[in-house]
Amino acid sequence: MGNSLMWRSPIQAVTKEGTTLVEICVNHIRDTHTVNGMLPEDFTPVTLVPMKSASQCCGVPLCWVSIPHGFSAIVSRFGADVPGKEPDGTWSPGGHCFPPWYNVNRLVSRSLIIFDSPVKDCKTKDNITVNIDVLIVLEITGADAFIYGLGPEKLDSLLRASQEEVLRQVAFTIPVEKIYDLHGHETEEWVKKMNAQFSQFGVTIHHFTVRNVQIPSDMAKDFEDKTLYESKTIEKKVQQESDRLTLNNEEERQKLKEFCENDRMAAEEQAVTTKAQIVKEVREVIASTEKDMGVLDAKRLAEVADLEASTEFEVAKLQAEILTLKRESKARVTAEVDKLEAEAEAYEARREHRRECRLRRSWQLARRLWPRQRVPPLFLLQRVVNRSKRWPG
Repeated sequence: MGNSLMWRSPIQAVTKEGTTLVEICVNHIRDTHTVNGMLPEDFTPVTLVPMKSASQCCGVPLCWVSIPHGFSAIVSRFGADVPGKEPDGTWSPGGHCFPPWYNVNRLVSRSLIIFDSPVKDCKTKDNITVNIDVLIVLEITGADAFIYGLGPEKLDSLLRASQEEVLRQVAFTIPVEKIYDLHGHETEEWVKKMNAQFSQFGVTIHHFTVRNVQIPSDMAKDFEDKTLYESKTIEKKVQQESDRLTLNNEEERQKLKEFCENDRMAAEEQAVTTKAQIVKEVREVIASTEKDMGVLDAKRLAEVADLEASTEFEVAKLQAEILTLKRESKARVTAEVDKLEAEAEAYEARREHRRECRLRRSWQLARRLWPRQRVPPLFLLQRVVNRSKRWPG
């Protein structure tokens, strides 16, 4: 049975309780990731054998081989292994160019493998039969040693035998009432013991965890009833303690409420007293301020009146001085005008007198010259007058 397009069912593998580790054949190397992740027929593939590994183009095989990530590849040539560059002698993931006589023999998973297997009928210290279910996390670190030294099927059987041996030894030292303490138990020593056994086959155990512990149903019922009785007793004690605390809390709350009420009333009275005192002080400040403002206003008005009187006096004084200056200026101007008029009149009088004197001299001169020149008197007089204008006054 199986998917004819991707993988083929392992012929000799038998499904076991829990995890079953097997080797599965896949039709082509490109199907390894799909098959490894789908857990075909509840099998957990550890190694995969690809029937074909070379890539093809138009149905023609090529020399190009792509090894998928997460796997270590074992390559053979005519049946003999060809060592790779990895520390364990395998070929690294990625593209490789292989001649036609190279073949990818197996792919070993590098991912962590979770192995889940129950161990039944374990005897405790008081000879009670229990069932223990564990989880083992392991990894294939040496592919070559694993393939040729152990293989998936033998690894499955050896893991079951090893974990059964460890758990039976541990369970035999623990009484049944403490068997549940295996949950979260320190398993580092168990892991070291198993690694000492599996390391030679290229297998590393990382974790060993107790998943579940089952005891007989009747005993489990007794333990449950005992646990419930103890739990109920503890619950009653806790309830009583809670009630006591609730009562004490209520009393304390009432006392605190009364105390807070008294404090509130005292604070209100203090606030009223403080408010009255503040109002009184405010009124005193307002009265004092109004008084100071009245004094300042009176002082200001007095200063303004003094300033106005002083200003009016200064203005009157200035007006008097201006009037005096105007009168003096007018008197000076009048005197100057009178003086100038007098000087002008005197100048006109002098000028008229000089003119009359010149005319008189001219007339006398004309009379002297007339008989001699035999010129008409008016013409001669005009000449004398014109000549006399050139004489100094």
